[in-house]
Order: sequence, then C-alpha cells, then structure tokens
Amino acid sequence: MILKSFHRFKFNRFLHNELFFHKQVVKHCNSRLFATLLPNKSNDESHKNLENIYDIVIVGGGIAGNALACALANSEITKSQRVALIEFSDVSYLKEWKPSPNEFSNRVSALTPQSIEFFKDIGVWKNLVLERVKPFNDIQVWDGITDARLNFNCKDNNTFRTNLENIGWIVENHNIQQAILTQLLQCKDFNFHFFENTKVEGIFLDDSSAYNAPSVNGQFDLSDWPNIKLSDGNFLKTRLLVGADGFNSVVRSFINIESIGWDYDAHAVVATLLVDRLVENVTAWQRFLPTGPIAMLPV
Repeated sequence: MILKSFHRFKFNRFLHNELFFHKQVVKHCNSRLFATLLPNKSNDESHKNLENIYDIVIVGGGIAGNALACALANSEITKSQRVALIEFSDVSYLKEWKPSPNEFSNRVSALTPQSIEFFKDIGVWKNLVLERVKPFNDIQVWDGITDARLNFNCKDNNTFRTNLENIGWIVENHNIQQAILTQLLQCKDFNFHFFENTKVEGIFLDDSSAYNAPSVNGQFDLSDWPNIKLSDGNFLKTRLLVGADGFNSVVRSFINIESIGWDYDAHAVVATLLVDRLVENVTAWQRFLPTGPIAMLPV
C-alpha cells in the first residue's frame, strides 16, 4: 500500500481521544437529567416533539461517530439513554460488505494494541473480517537525502517496554466500518435511532415553548439545547451534541470553533501493490523525500 504520507497512524490518537471522550460522555450523562425521564404531554404535537428529544445526538456516521455510539451502547450508564446518530450517506453497502479476495481498498487505518482492546471491549473486534486484518511488527523510517533512519521493532526491548507480538494492524476502513455498524445494530436494550442517508441542514437554538416539559420542580427549560434540522423534515433536540462529521463539520460551525488550514499545492497517490509473496510482509515503510513523504503499508 503506497501512501503519500503516513497519516493513518494518527488513527491511534483518535481512538485515545475517543476512549477519553466516551468516559467524559458517561460522566456527563450520569450527572444530568436524561431526556428519557422527561414526562409526556397530553397533546399529540407535544408528544411528537418529546419523541424528538435525545440525550445525545452524534452527527457523522463514520468510524468515529459509530464507535462512540457503540461504546455508549456498551456502558451500563448510557445504554438506556436516547441516542441518535445522523449520517448523510447511504450505508447499505456496509451492511452487505463482501470484499473480493484479491482486491483491497486503498483507504486503510493503522490500529495499535490499545485500539484493538477498545474494539474488543465494545464488541467490534469479533465482527471484523480477520483474514483482511494485517499485523505488522516492524517500522522502517528513513531520510531520502542523508539516509539517516529509524527502526521500530516490537521484539526490541529498547523500543517497547512491554512484550508485544505486533506494533499494529492495517485494516481497511470499510472493514472497520462494517464491523462497528454490525455490532451497533445488534445491540439490545439500546434506545438508539439511526438517521441514515439524512443530512443536517442546520443547527440553531430555539426558544420555542413547544419543547418545554414539566419537571419535578416545575418547568424544564430546553431552550438552550441545540435544535437540529434534518433533510427529512425532522427537528431534533439534544442535551449533548457530538460533532463527528469531518473537516467541513456543521457542528463545529455552529459552535464557532475556528480551524487553521492551508493548501499544500500537492496531490496524493494511493494504490495497492502486489509484492513478492516470498517476502514476509510485516514491515511498514516510510521515506521522507524532498518532494514529500512516501510510505508502503502491508495489507
């Protein structure tokens, strides 16, 4: 697998953040009034409004959003709470994913041992097509001008303090996505609604009293809860809004989080290669050239 850069190794950082964020979500949900506890009103319109109130709404059904939803489903604190996941694309192809034995997707991620443990904890690992999960135990990185190099090997006690069989595993993104989605849809007793093939058209604060529901102490004000307008005509209210919708995040725009970026004036080439089968394919290679980095990952 040739990549213009080795950016997929940052996926481990995502899973570290994902696990930390999951703990924060559990802590947050354990200390606040749940939407599932809100009493129903008598009239039909208010009842319909209350049905569209969620404890957590996740925008983005990629690896990050689905993994978070699956983690929430496996927590005793959050599994009974109302959770919605919104994904703009059609994910039916993932539900019936049957890859060709001789073809591999050129979009992959590198999973570390801690990432694997996270997937095992939330029930995802068993759903992966394991014959398409490629372990690697060696990383070779070197400079294209000076020929200076670094080598990381899991058998080297000077590199790693723990005994590891593998440094990581290269997995196709489709394989990860189908495994998470399969587990998510199989979760029992999870108060979950999946809005697939649905676009978020806007997020705003609504001071309408239609969502106000009586609580133990009188009136429960939902006016400061985000209101999400969907392309199917639905409006959702949520106590916790999660943005997992990529670099053009509508959630980030809603809360005015600034981002910094620039044009690299470059293009990346990604392809799959068939290498000599006599060579043990357990090494991840990366070389930094004057024109940019190039990498080859085992699949």
